[in-house]
This record gives sequence, C-alpha cells and structure tokens, in this order.
Amino acid sequence: MRILHITSHLNIGGITRSVLTLAKEGAKRGHEVTIASSGGSLGKEAFQADVRLFAVPLNTSAEFGFSAWKSYWMLEKFMKENAFDILHGHTRVGQVIAHRLAKRFGLPWVATWHGFYRQNIGRKLWPCTGDATIAISGPVQKHLVDDFSVEPERVMLIPHGIDIDFFRTQISLEKRHAILDNLEFPRDSQIIGTVSRLVPIKGIDHLIRAMDKLRDKLPHACLVIAGDGPHRLELEQLVRDEGLTKNVRFVGAMAETAELLALMDVFVFMPSTQEGFGLTLLEAMASGCPVVAIKRGVGAEWVLDQTRPIQTVPPEDPVDLMQAIYDMLKDREKAKKLSEEACQWVRDYSSSERMMDTVENLYQKLIDNNAEHARHSS
Repeated sequence: MRILHITSHLNIGGITRSVLTLAKEGAKRGHEVTIASSGGSLGKEAFQADVRLFAVPLNTSAEFGFSAWKSYWMLEKFMKENAFDILHGHTRVGQVIAHRLAKRFGLPWVATWHGFYRQNIGRKLWPCTGDATIAISGPVQKHLVDDFSVEPERVMLIPHGIDIDFFRTQISLEKRHAILDNLEFPRDSQIIGTVSRLVPIKGIDHLIRAMDKLRDKLPHACLVIAGDGPHRLELEQLVRDEGLTKNVRFVGAMAETAELLALMDVFVFMPSTQEGFGLTLLEAMASGCPVVAIKRGVGAEWVLDQTRPIQTVPPEDPVDLMQAIYDMLKDREKAKKLSEEACQWVRDYSSSERMMDTVENLYQKLIDNNAEHARHSS
C-alpha cells in the first residue's frame, strides 16, 4: 500500500505524534509511507523509520493562501512522478489539499479530525471530510455529525494509539540521581510532573499552587513541567511569587518524554477545556507512572471514562489536587495497583498496532471501493 500523509509540520505536538505513529507503524508493516509537511524537529524520527519525507510550505493556517496553493502545485508534480493508493489529511490545510489532489488523481482519501473546530465559512462551503473521516474520540465523532453534518456512516471512531514498548522505559538509580542532579533537586526528591502546552486554558497555575500547599506536608516534593507556550513567563513568575524556585523546574518542550515519565512518582494530566483526546495521558499510563487527572475537556473526559480507574479531581481546585497527589505519594501500594491496571488497559486497547489494524482496514476498504467504482465507470 502506498500512503501519503499530509500535515502542517513535524514539530512537537499531539497531531505530529499521531501522524508519526501511523507512518512508522505503516512502514513497519511494509507499506510505502510518505509524509508531506513543512518539516520540523521530529522529521529525523520518521526518516529513521524508513518513512519518506517531502517538504512543502504547509505550516500555514490560510487554507487558500499562496503557501497552500504552492504546496498543492508541488504535490501535484510529486504525485505525477510517484504513485499512491490513498491520501490522508491531518490538518485543515492538509485536508483541503488532499481533497483537491484526490479529485485530480482519482484517489480515495481520509481526513482525521484531531479536535474541535469552529464552524467558519470555509469549513461550511468546503468541508473536505474525505471518503471517510476519523474521529479520535467519541465527543469529536459527535461534533462532526452534529455540528458539521457529516454522515454518521462516514465517521470512524479510531482513538489514538501509542508505541507501548517505547514508553516502558526503565531508569537505573544511578541514572535517576544523574537527572535529579542536573535538575538541581535533592536525590531523595519525590517527583511530580506534567507534560503540557503552557497556555492559560491548561490550568498549570493551579498545579503550581497545589505544590505550594503540598510542600508543607512533603518538603521533598518537587515539580517538573515539560512543555512550552506563551504562558511560560507568567508561570515562572508565579513560581517566584510562591517561593517555589527550589521545588519547580521548567524543562521546555521535549521530543521524547519516556525518560522523564520514568523519573516521575506521580504524573498530573492537565487537559484543556477543548481537549480532543489527551495523548500524554496514554503515554503516562503506558510508562507505569501513577496518574492524577484533572477531569475537564469533553474529549479528555471521554478518554478518562474509557480507561481503568484513574484518580481524578475537579478543575481549578488546588486543594483537591494537592490531596490527590499527596495520597498517591503516601499510599504507594494503591498507586502501584492503579498504575499497573492503567498500563494493562493501554496495552489491551490503545497500542499503535491496534490503531493501525483499524486504519489499515479502512484504507483497504476505500481503495477497493475506489477500484470497483472505476471499473463500473469505464
């Protein structure tokens, strides 16, 4: 099978991680997989997995702007020289281009909706939802049908999957001490961590305030925040205002978080109000790290409701959040039991292999339908 994924970029983020997981799993199964994008820091990962990369200026939100048109022309020429069986668009601009290319070359194509989107004029006039549309969660599936009038039979619910073995990283005591030394934390620190884009809707400020309350009970509790975003400077100032400079570290956006998750004694999942899924939750669960989750965001809440029991707390409540973290750190037997159940759930239901099985079947069905239609039309 010759598959072309079209996405905006390959920088750190949930969409990129989803695209890379599909592409790598497809290549592992012997498919010829290409990603067309504007490139990014994670491109090397795709290249090392025998996924071909094609550079186009797709990192734009202007679906009918010059960059989008230039990308279309470049891809049209590329596709004249390289045959494909199916196209897969992952971002709005990528889907508009995939729609045009599919018509131009008579190919089937798939659109994945990775979250919730505004009902603007462009989406109403040119929905570009493919021959089939993948929704990454139940609420996104409902959003497609109710808000964008996509026929229910064309919407496939295929939640994210992850490479389970990659996140089962173990670190030695020596390695743990080295990381803690680098962070300038005491070696007997209890590490709370989160991986999140640093924007106000994530509520990282509540986690910092919870840390202020937690240190009174557990002086060796320390917080590691991985991620970046426009809210970082304000959050760093809040850390200073709360007198937490010895207890909190910002480590920036990370391409690989497996080692960091292995360091954590508790992972705090901080979804936004409009979270479509919450990939970091699965990664933390797969790592065997005990999880405390903020129950917020319709897509993220749906994922939490599907999984084995996860300790959840209401949003915007630093006291409840502090207590949940404290309980996890004090009752290690309970934390271990919950983390083992969560890890097994991910292995059973959210592996990259399981996701690719479903997507691969969808690709084949659309390719066969397209071939059948072509025979009847000739």
